[in-house]
Amino acid sequence: MIKAVKVTAKSGLNVRVNSSTAARKIGAVPYGAELKVVGEYNGWYQIQYNGGYGFVYAKYTK
Repeated sequence: MIKAVKVTAKSGLNVRVNSSTAARKIGAVPYGAELKVVGEYNGWYQIQYNGGYGFVYAKYTK
């Protein structure tokens, strides 16, 4: 794990298979959820998610 961050978007964040808004959505995380970041890619965080990995847009976390 690189760091932990929290979701700051009031509507929560979509979790995607790749670091793109065009990538398939595999889930969502609610406002205030703490995420374990394992990588950073062009403004996206790769996170641990449901026993695997997913990507969220870093701008809406802190």
